[in-house]
Amino acid sequence: MTTTARKPKVPRPEKPQFRKAFPALEPGKQHAMYIPNWMPATVNQIYDRHFWVGAELKKRDKRLVGAFAGMQGTQTIDRDRPIKRRVSLVIRLAKGKRAADPDAYWKSTLDALVHADLLRNDSHVWCEHGGVIFERSKTAEFGTTIILEDI
Repeated sequence: MTTTARKPKVPRPEKPQFRKAFPALEPGKQHAMYIPNWMPATVNQIYDRHFWVGAELKKRDKRLVGAFAGMQGTQTIDRDRPIKRRVSLVIRLAKGKRAADPDAYWKSTLDALVHADLLRNDSHVWCEHGGVIFERSKTAEFGTTIILEDI
């Protein structure tokens, strides 16, 4: 029986830090983050299927919101001095698409914002729902705008 030498373990490099923690905005300031060709997963899409499918949908939303927050320079919260934020959604629907209930988009969106450090928590203490506005596009273009306002 011959033995083979194991490959030496190579330490993994640290994950790069894409975003810095910016100081908190002054109260009343807004930041709009537009994500083209994306709509957040609805509650029915998450919970009416196998739990792995729902988990993958939420994971997709977390990655997209985090990536676009970094690219567009959205200000993250300061953990030492957290502030309450109002979150509003503007969902542009493609031609011929139907809108879900306005409250169906909140679960995945708020979880993604917390994961991206744009909200401290999605409880009523740190987050206020600003509403959902639906726009109809005359072309096949669709997308979502997330508006964060410090209160």
